[in-house]
Amino acid sequence: MRRIFVTALGVVVLVACSRDDDHRHPQLKTGKQLYVHHCASCHQDSGDGVFVEGVPPLKDTSMTYRQMTDHIRGHGRAGDSRMPEFSTMSRKEVEAIAIYIRNSLAAG
Repeated sequence: MRRIFVTALGVVVLVACSRDDDHRHPQLKTGKQLYVHHCASCHQDSGDGVFVEGVPPLKDTSMTYRQMTDHIRGHGRAGDSRMPEFSTMSRKEVEAIAIYIRNSLAAG
């Protein structure tokens, strides 16, 4: 019985932590909609992040558009990054999110 519980718990943890595998959401089209769906739970709707949890703000990012798209896809990150890799996210979605961050959340 314990083995079944531990296995089930492991599956739940893996599914909860893996946000990369489900991109079947045709109703989400805009960068804002995609940001809210994929990013806001950690980085907040405002892009402020959560300092005490180590989630950096996006609204003050100095990342270039290219750096941002690479980072979302999981390239060039620190080895200890807790951000999920969105390596299977379509290029169109990644670009829409990056454009939304740069145009609507980035300061000045």
